[in-house]
Amino acid sequence: MKLPILIIIANDNYFQPSFLNSIYRALKKSEFYIERVIVLQKFKKSSSEKYLLNNIAKLKFNEIFKLFLLKIHPPFCNFFLKKKIKYFSIKKIINENKLNSILDVDLSEKKMINKLIKKNYSIIINTGGQIFKKNLLSKYKNKIINIHLSLLPKYPGIWTMFQQMANKEKFTGVTIHAVGKKIDSGKMISQKKIMIDYKMSVFENQLNCYETIPNLIKQCIKTKFKISSSIKSKKKLDFPDDNEWEKLRKNKINII
Repeated sequence: MKLPILIIIANDNYFQPSFLNSIYRALKKSEFYIERVIVLQKFKKSSSEKYLLNNIAKLKFNEIFKLFLLKIHPPFCNFFLKKKIKYFSIKKIINENKLNSILDVDLSEKKMINKLIKKNYSIIINTGGQIFKKNLLSKYKNKIINIHLSLLPKYPGIWTMFQQMANKEKFTGVTIHAVGKKIDSGKMISQKKIMIDYKMSVFENQLNCYETIPNLIKQCIKTKFKISSSIKSKKKLDFPDDNEWEKLRKNKINII
């Protein structure tokens, strides 16, 4: 009998559709299956879209133009990106693969939390940046899996590719770990080191990282998501400040 997995993803049509499609295919021939997909509400107070809108004066004209294209018709952006986006619709991936789903979910709501507590998922995979309540962490101890784009414990927090490139790091990476009580902490499951390509933008290096995730998940399936050493991340990073913007521009790096 196959084991049920819950997938929790952010509500964006740039990174998540390809990720969801790849994860579905990775799990298809395994002992696990996707019981349900939860697509989170867009964050109202702290989203990258809102952050960039508030800092539009820091953006170049071509960056504004590309972000505008992503908003009105995402496929147009492939004319400008060195790293291409393969899929642009979460709903299309869900429908084509006949996945059960709940859209526009607020996982801080007590009603939704209680529903998940009543379930018995073998694993919960989170790429939505969701912070989990203590009762969910207790119910699913070492079973809630987070996917983070850095080599934890380095660069915990939000939009870390920006800070990594601003600091001229040679490598970034993908860390898959069981979620702990603190943000981007817990138990290590798998990690992949990836060279940063400074001929590409922040956005494109993120896409590059996302492409490695399915193979990492396949490795995790083989080990049944076996946990290992503890991750003790330091203070989490917030959205970039003026100093980090200055370093990024000094290094001639584009957002997109």
